[in-house]
Amino acid sequence: MAASKHGSEQYIKHFYTGDAVATRPNSWVIALHAGNPGTGDANEVVDGNYARQAVTFAASDQGAYWEGASAADVVFPAASAAADYTATHYTIRDGASGECLAIAALPVPIPVVEGGIISMPAGMIKVRGV
Repeated sequence: MAASKHGSEQYIKHFYTGDAVATRPNSWVIALHAGNPGTGDANEVVDGNYARQAVTFAASDQGAYWEGASAADVVFPAASAAADYTATHYTIRDGASGECLAIAALPVPIPVVEGGIISMPAGMIKVRGV
């Protein structure tokens, strides 16, 4: 069963009904977007050297909510010749199927030109829920 794009749907199914829930992914990747990704697939970066990157998470209780934050730095390859875009959003995806699991805006848009490298330090990529 493919994962739902709505985490709350899986939560309700798991805790309050007998309905089947999605299988938990075994790996995750992060994708960059040069504009609002909509439901997850719009505006993904198009660059000859661009590739989605693996990401892992560590969970912690933040008091009012739970948070999964990236456990290690994530570094994208250097942008190719003639690259000229601004990364504004990222999506977290199932590493096997590529299905979008979470969407977020970058705290500050990142302009990228030829040779530019986007590096996201551990803890920057966050997924939160109550």
